[in-house]
Amino acid sequence: MMKIKKKIKKIDKKMIIRASAISAMMGVYVYLGTVFVLQYSIKDIYEQFAYEQSMQTGIDPILKKKMDVMVAGHPIEKMTRFIAKEDPQVAAFLVGIAKKESNWGKYSPKLNGKDCYNYWGFRQQRERMGSGGHTCFDSPKEAVEVVGKRIAALIEKEQINSPRDMLVWKCGYSCADHDPSSVDKWVHDVSLYYQSIYH
Repeated sequence: MMKIKKKIKKIDKKMIIRASAISAMMGVYVYLGTVFVLQYSIKDIYEQFAYEQSMQTGIDPILKKKMDVMVAGHPIEKMTRFIAKEDPQVAAFLVGIAKKESNWGKYSPKLNGKDCYNYWGFRQQRERMGSGGHTCFDSPKEAVEVVGKRIAALIEKEQINSPRDMLVWKCGYSCADHDPSSVDKWVHDVSLYYQSIYH
């Protein structure tokens, strides 16, 4: 009888250990499943929120967030909410060209010591012209709208699909008088930021 009781106790202990192990494993599976569902739900909620916000304001919040992180600490930071309203390819050129031409506004034209908000080397004759014969804008919003409109027109007219196609911005309609290495460097540098936004 004693031997039987000992065997029963051993079996009970094994069963308890197995039951505990199974319970622990189930707990892990439930936890991981909850985390997965929660993450999936949060992603869905964020994407839905982003879509609704873009419909209401015209701002692409995902694009804006990407730009905010990229240009943090640079003067162009105050323009991201306007750039995020532009077509994605136009936005990519606005970011890429501004980085190359002015380091996102750190080296840009001034008028009477004040920022002209021209971070793209843009030249169009106006009443207010800044240093270097560059156009002076009244606000960040106006700058993005005017330069963005010009970029959009070039994309359509010249069938532009890449920064190399956009060399018209640097050279005009011929780069023959430009140092080939500087031309290649312009394409390379603009491409880095263009591709991070548009692709």
